[in-house]
Amino acid sequence: MRAEVIVRRKSTHHVWQFFRAGDFDQVAITSGADLLALGELDQKLWAALGCPVLGLHFDQRTLELIDSDGDGRVRAKELIDAVKWAAARLKTADDLVNPQDALPLESIDDSSEAGAATLAAARHVLALREPARYRVAPGSTAPVRGGGGTRAALSTIGIRRVGTRRRVS
Repeated sequence: MRAEVIVRRKSTHHVWQFFRAGDFDQVAITSGADLLALGELDQKLWAALGCPVLGLHFDQRTLELIDSDGDGRVRAKELIDAVKWAAARLKTADDLVNPQDALPLESIDDSSEAGAATLAAARHVLALREPARYRVAPGSTAPVRGGGGTRAALSTIGIRRVGTRRRVS
């Protein structure tokens, strides 16, 4: 349960909202704009500057991909870099804070080179499964081989047929 916002602080370009949890003020991350501005937030205001890859209530494989140096911990810079990487490939960064069970392909921004490459890779993975209308969802592309960085980026997304609850494996 979210406590009410108690203060606003202005960084270079972003107005931050905070909420109180116990005796501790924390930044409220409620939009893609909040995520994109994390690099501007003074790290003294972060609740934590790192977290383990294992043992959290969060997808372990995603945390492993964010952990770019492979030391078993996700640090602030790695999180900021991962948010920038993902946001550069989506039409709106709000998709990062509004989780769904699957990401519609139309959410991928093909107007940039990075987004176009990601969309092409997602379509390729989907074509390997079954030609139909799909969305990408966590989990089931790990067996797909090839593609270097794109394969690594897509290794945490899976495929789900739009309009059904059946997972394609």
